Amino acid sequence: YFKYMVDRLREAEAGHIKVFGGGGGVIVAEEIRQLHQWGVARIYSPEDGQKLGLVGMIQDMMRRASCDLAAIAPKTHEALLQRDRAKALRALAQSLTAIESGHW
Repeated sequence: YFKYMVDRLREAEAGHIKVFGGGGGVIVAEEIRQLHQWGVARIYSPEDGQKLGLVGMIQDMMRRASCDLAAIAPKTHEALLQRDRAKALRALAQSLTAIESGHW
């Protein structure tokens, strides 16, 4: 499922969205390594939970998920005029984020 999610996000031009998960101990270390190579940002293992604790895992996830969304915003208004409604709305949301963060 994690690989599928990463693939779908890439196909939807949303590869910047990070995928996280945990297996409750059912995802073995080799599978975790493969998922990380595939592009999953992080799979937390029971060992991670013991080492980091819940607060530590949340902080790690927040750090990994943090990025400058204004960097992916359209640079011109043409992106807002696309016929594909979903793409136009995404461009609008990205533009608003750029404006709110002072990049426009």
